[in-house]
Amino acid sequence: MLRWRALSLVFACLLVLSVTPAAAQVSGDRELIIATKEAAPFAMKAADGSWTGISIDLWRRISDQLQLPYRLVEAPTVPGLLEGTAQRKYDAAVAALTITAERERMVDFSQPFYLSGLGIAVPSEPPSAWRVVAHTVGSF
Repeated sequence: MLRWRALSLVFACLLVLSVTPAAAQVSGDRELIIATKEAAPFAMKAADGSWTGISIDLWRRISDQLQLPYRLVEAPTVPGLLEGTAQRKYDAAVAALTITAERERMVDFSQPFYLSGLGIAVPSEPPSAWRVVAHTVGSF
């Protein structure tokens, strides 16, 4: 588990340093603009405006270890997060971001750090041929 956390941290650090040239050239006094969007449990905004969650906590560990000053800003949509990062409005996006081929053409991603394990359930035994025929006929 500790090894997985360390690898996740390394990959996330690579994300920060590869998203934009500006992020790679950051000095300790330049404040990074980090976009996020509310999506529990990855990014959750409290009533006082503070942020918590899996993605936010991971970003905080990275920024603490690299001593990177930053400011979190809220984007209204996930496409807004990605487009803003691609257009260098944001230095990075930290939220519940699903990696797709289309999105990879816009921005660079870290390695995934969360796998949901979601799937579709089907009966373990195939239905009889008669049941399939009856279901098909009955659906007309």
